[in-house]
Amino acid sequence: VYVFNKPDVRRTPEAPAAARAELRELGRMTTREWITLAVFVLLIGLWVGGGSFISATPVALVGLAILLITGALSWRSMLAEHAAWDTLTWFAALVMMGTQLNEVGFVGWFGKNVSAWLGHLGLGKWLAFVLLAAIYALSHYLFASGTAHTASMFAVFYGVGLAIGLPAIPTLVFLAGIPTMFGCLTHYGNGPAPVFYGSGYVDVKTWWITGTALGLMFLVVWSTIGVAWWHIIGVW
Repeated sequence: VYVFNKPDVRRTPEAPAAARAELRELGRMTTREWITLAVFVLLIGLWVGGGSFISATPVALVGLAILLITGALSWRSMLAEHAAWDTLTWFAALVMMGTQLNEVGFVGWFGKNVSAWLGHLGLGKWLAFVLLAAIYALSHYLFASGTAHTASMFAVFYGVGLAIGLPAIPTLVFLAGIPTMFGCLTHYGNGPAPVFYGSGYVDVKTWWITGTALGLMFLVVWSTIGVAWWHIIGVW
């Protein structure tokens, strides 16, 4: 990231002193800030341990309701977060498009064609493994979250890998890790990405160039050092 986006300011020795001065100026935490902190802890707790009785979306709504009712957040200030609403709108559209790709049969069609193509190539196991992983990783451009990608394409590509003779455990581990590794490919590739992009510091072109470089680096490391390590421990 540093190579592709060298910062204008590279040394900030005055930053700690400036931060302490700003904290002194802010003074003690206000009641609204304590409420916000408590809601934050509550939401994290429910997201981590409340899956058996409440899903993620109602948890978020509960937190928002508490903030609005207690006055820690006003309706007007919430509406003023234009970047957040913009991000939520187009992110929702991208999630729905990913879902539709699966519902109209594109994912199944894509997997069958990849399987047939790799079968005709007659590659060795290592090359087939790398090629399958690369196709699976690049298909992340079609999805707005790692979860949607995995839910739609994991079983298809895992079946393809087994059909062409790839070892089960390494293929399973690689395909399971790819949606997380390649969340950086696009500014909509996983949940946090739209939030980071919405801050406005990085444009789309820079994000895609950097994300592609990082994605290729991850793929090279996993398919070389990773495979070598699997050979050493006897998994491959």
